[in-house]
Amino acid sequence: MKLATTTGDFGGYTNSQIEALRYVRQAGFLYADYSFGMDYKHRNGVYSKDYPAYFEAVSAAAQEIGIKLIQAHSPLGTPLIDPDGSFLADTIRCVDACGAWGIPNLVVHSGYANGLSVEQTFAANKAFYAPILQRAEKYGVNILVENFNKMHVEGLYWIDNATDLRELIDYIDHPLLHAVWDAGHANLQEMPQDEELRLLGDHV
Repeated sequence: MKLATTTGDFGGYTNSQIEALRYVRQAGFLYADYSFGMDYKHRNGVYSKDYPAYFEAVSAAAQEIGIKLIQAHSPLGTPLIDPDGSFLADTIRCVDACGAWGIPNLVVHSGYANGLSVEQTFAANKAFYAPILQRAEKYGVNILVENFNKMHVEGLYWIDNATDLRELIDYIDHPLLHAVWDAGHANLQEMPQDEELRLLGDHV
């Protein structure tokens, strides 16, 4: 097992992911999860105009710092409400970054929208994930769906447990689509986590 933490935890201290990686290493971690949410918020990093040069800068910095990127989180957003396709394009940029940095696993949250049935939500998510998975095939990057926190909104279907995750993964049916399990979210849901993890099996 590789013990890691996310660069996103240092967003209150810096807008620079490279500086955040230095903080992660100074805290004693040899491995890190790259949070694209920081870049998304500030429209820098992987979303800068010269992003290929940024890819190289992060690779060089990680080697110099002595830290390895083993997972990443794409930005949170509203993928099912994306009329101009900009959020999808931003998510695909994350896949390219993972390919450049040799990150094997990228968390991409599923989407939701008011008024959609379960069937419509699954179909819309399949359409969202399709081009992401197509790009992931280029690099062999696994795309991971995460269990959400507990939320109750009338008319909103929210994928928040192992059963939902398993059904979505089976529905989309792609060899690079798997699950990541957020134990903190599951604690807030008061779920029997051993049972949930057994249900997901080797998809985790």
